[in-house]
This record gives sequence, structure tokens and C-alpha cells, in this order.
Amino acid sequence: FIGEIQELLVDNRSMALGHLIYAALDHASAAISHPDQTFAIGIAVYRSKSRSDLIEEATLIFRNVKGWAQRNPVKVTLMVIGLGITAFKAKALAQCMLDTASSFCTWSKNQPLYNRFWGFVALMSVRLIVSTLVPPTSPGFGIIIQAATPQSEKWTAMPCFLLASAVAGAWPWILDKILSLCTRQDFCFTMAAKRFADNYPLTCWTGPAMREAFYRVYKRGHSGAGKFKYGKLGASFAVIVGHVVPFMGAQTTIMQRFFLPHPLDTIISQPFGMTEDLVSMAMAEATSSPILASWSLTALLVFFNLARAFFFSGTKEAEHTEDRALPYLKRISSRNIPSDGSATSSFSERNRDPSQQSLDAIPTHAERDYVALATAIVNILVGVGISFIVAGKLDAKEAFCVVLFQMIIQLVAVPVTLGHLGAHCVHHAEGRTKPPPDT
Repeated sequence: FIGEIQELLVDNRSMALGHLIYAALDHASAAISHPDQTFAIGIAVYRSKSRSDLIEEATLIFRNVKGWAQRNPVKVTLMVIGLGITAFKAKALAQCMLDTASSFCTWSKNQPLYNRFWGFVALMSVRLIVSTLVPPTSPGFGIIIQAATPQSEKWTAMPCFLLASAVAGAWPWILDKILSLCTRQDFCFTMAAKRFADNYPLTCWTGPAMREAFYRVYKRGHSGAGKFKYGKLGASFAVIVGHVVPFMGAQTTIMQRFFLPHPLDTIISQPFGMTEDLVSMAMAEATSSPILASWSLTALLVFFNLARAFFFSGTKEAEHTEDRALPYLKRISSRNIPSDGSATSSFSERNRDPSQQSLDAIPTHAERDYVALATAIVNILVGVGISFIVAGKLDAKEAFCVVLFQMIIQLVAVPVTLGHLGAHCVHHAEGRTKPPPDT
């Protein structure tokens, strides 16, 4: 099935990640701007399933993992031993990487931004090899880039890191095209990388995990007109899963053309594999430059708040179709939004499960999300206030604790408080506009 979808994508020269990334950013902005409602949705989905359903799903996953382990005992044994050693010697491994890269850091600090960026591209290209062979080394490359950036330009570390990783993501396509000049066949490097990742003990679990993600989506529309649509969505979801799960990013990159052959898909999806690396960079930044960490956190959260307020709400596009929904979100019934863009809000007009009712608390795409806009404004004020605090005479640990407190305030306290205030104002306004009862 995956091969058929690959051929269709090649024949159509189609990109597949665009709609999935859009949906992912849509739901991420809703989760960050309305964390209480997101938590309520999770609880409602959990309660909508019976205990037997949960046990059955857990049992099925356990059986699949157990069956795979029984079929590959040598790989599993070597994988457990290898990952155990790298986890036990994590600090020594990180220090070894820093010592090895010390000359690179010294060179990088003395270079202008342009030269330093291409040095980072070379470093992220090396990461594809090193982190495929030893997956837990992936976060170390983010720390190296942080250490290789001059103190006066620390703010460029994360943007350069993401851009360099995206450029390095073009290597699989480049190598495939170079080899095709000799072999007259495409995907030579990709298939070789896939075979290596499927058999190498420290990466042998990557392929099965991505294939499982693909089939979970593809089976919903594998026949008829939905074959290509769900195949494209399943391939995109498999790549996103491979990049998001820790320690899977490097091997996913070198083999992902097996799922998504378009070169831009490989490049655009690359930053999704940087999750654990960004966390390690942020933690290092919070101790070395707490002001920069404070502003980075504020900028990230405000970006999602404003995206929710201006891009993912208040638009004429008000439907929630399966094309735009993340595959792992189950919606038993639709939102029943009319084609004229107006959203129905009466519970009596709809017969849905509790998880769907929880979704109504988050504004639809047809409604401007003023709570998200207010959250962005308050988060900016909180960020300014915290930056003045950490700029004072605080040691590294105290500054780190203040930035951690800021994250809790901006990520939880502000949106939850404003969300409840907004709901109260809406109910109060609706009460005032209701006509008096007939006497």
C-alpha cells in the first residue's frame, strides 16, 4: 500500500504535508490558547470509551509489540542493550560530543552569521549520520549550536538551528538524484537507508512505528475515491510521528522519501524532528541567558495566540472536515456548521457525545477568538515584567525558577483565567439580549 501511494505521489508530483501541518498548527494554537478546554476534551474522550474498550486497545498494542519482539529477538536484545548503555552514559556522551566539537565552537564564534549558518548546515548534515547510529545523541547537536553561537548573538541560535536542519533535510533527495544518474532508478539511497534502519538494532523500531501510523489512517479510506486522499494523509502522519517521537528524527529523515517522495516535504518536515533538541536548547538558554529565554518563551506562546486569533478564527472557512483534522482525533459526529458560515450553537439541535460538546467551548473558525487575542496581550505584559525581574541580581538557579514560573503563568494561568472571564461575559451578554418571558 505504501509503495502504491509513493507511486501516485511521484506521478502527480504532489506534496502531502501542507494540509497536515496546517491542521497541526490549528490544533496546537487551540491547545495553547485554551488549555482548560483541551484538557476537558481529553477527559471527555476518555470517558466516552468503556473500560473494556481501553483494555482492548492496550491489549492490542501490547500484542503487536510482543509479536514484533518475538519475531526479532536479536534486534530487540541489542536495541535494549544499546539504548541502555547510551542512557546510562548520557552525561559522558554529551561531554564527549562537546569536547569533540570544541574546535568547531571556537571557529564558529569568530565567524559572521552567514559563514556560521553554513557551518551549522554541515553540522546538521553530520547529525543525520551520527544520530542514526546513536539516536540519543540528537539533543547534543542543539547544545553544540548553542555553545557555538557568540554570547551577543544567542538569539540567532534557535532560528539558525531550525533553518540548518531544514536545509540538511534535502540530502536524501540530492543523494537519490545523484545515484539515479548512474543507476537510472530513483530512491536508491532512500531504499538503502530504509533497509539499514529496519535492521540496525538502535533504529529497527522506527520503520514498524511509521508503518503502523500510516495504516491507522489509510485503512479509513483505502478503497475508491478516498484511497489517494487517505494514503497521502497517512504518509504525512507517519512522517510527522517519526519526527515528533524522541530519537527518531535522524533515521526518519534519511528514509522518509519512502513515504513522501517530494523534496519539499523532506525539507519542510525536518524541523518537526527537533522537539527534544529545542527543549535542551531552551533549558541551556534559561541558565546561561535567562532574559533571552524569557523573551523566547513569550514570543513562542504569543505567536500561537495571535495565530489562533487572526489566522485560525474569524474566517469564512468554518468547516471541520477530516482533511483538516488530525488523524488521531476521533469525532463521532460533525459540528453541523451550515454552508453560509454561521455556526449552530444550540445543544438541542445536535446529538453528540461529551467530547464533541467540549469542542463547542473553543470558538469555531467562523468566530473571532478574542480570548486568544487578549491572552497574547497579557502574555506580552507578563513577559516584559518577568524580563525585568530576571535582569536583576539573580543567580542562575533563581533566574531559571523565575522563567519556569513564567511558563506556568503564560501557558496555564493567563489563558484559563481569560477564558473563564470571556465565557462569563458571553453568557451575561446573551442573558441581557434575551426577550422577556411572555406573561
